[in-house]
Amino acid sequence: FIYEYKNALYFAANNGSSGMQLWKSDGTLQGTVQLTNAANSTTNPSGDFSITGYKGNVYFSFNDGVHGNELWITDGTMQGTHIVKDFTQGIAETSPVNFFVFKDKLFFIGEAPIDTRALYITDGTEQGTMEFFNCNEEGCRYPTVLDDQLFFVSDDSIFSHPNNELYISDGTIEGTHLFLEINPNFIGVTGE
Repeated sequence: FIYEYKNALYFAANNGSSGMQLWKSDGTLQGTVQLTNAANSTTNPSGDFSITGYKGNVYFSFNDGVHGNELWITDGTMQGTHIVKDFTQGIAETSPVNFFVFKDKLFFIGEAPIDTRALYITDGTEQGTMEFFNCNEEGCRYPTVLDDQLFFVSDDSIFSHPNNELYISDGTIEGTHLFLEINPNFIGVTGE
């Protein structure tokens, strides 16, 4: 991937000695620098990197070989590049994907404990990064904003019978709920 943000390019590359790392370039050789320096990086650029710019910083998923694939932040310097939060201690991972901004907040979808998926929210700090809504095993798909409301598909199943339904959110935990139960007995919304 190559991602442009604030007149700089961000990309994943392997220099042959340090594994897959995040790099930044201003378009010149002198201005092309490595931002992460994880000796045990196992990040695969074709699958594990998700990246977005938000409020002057770049957020990305990265596996440093110690924390698993978690949320990282960079201000464009190596010193300003670090993990935001390790949700699951050790090599278990959140695997952030599908970054999007809603109501001036950064959201992403990731793995949650006990084999479920969840919507997460972050302000760039460890304390301000948290699970927003647990979507069970098959949920948290297709986040879409319409008329200042967030819609997404979530699995509200019971006893492992998939039941993907449409949810709505006003950007608060209290204001996030089932919008319409299409089919109370089976899969309601597939999006396939």
